[in-house]
Amino acid sequence: MLIRPYLRDQAFEPEVLEAMDFAFVTICEALALSNPVDGMNQRVADKIVELAAGGMRNPTALRLAAMREFFAKTSQRRSAR
Repeated sequence: MLIRPYLRDQAFEPEVLEAMDFAFVTICEALALSNPVDGMNQRVADKIVELAAGGMRNPTALRLAAMREFFAKTSQRRSAR
């Protein structure tokens, strides 16, 4: 499962797309997200797109930053309950 269906007409250079695919696939695997129409997949993709659009290009750094931000927001929501 690649990130491209979630890009909403946004264009990125091929090497950035590869980095984004790596981050998306590894995060989805870690979260056991296999349904491409799942809203969680979209949220993960949105975070990766946001980071890549902001200039992050290294695949590992992109994955770690997306995971850190995604999990931080998830933890905040849970503790607010």
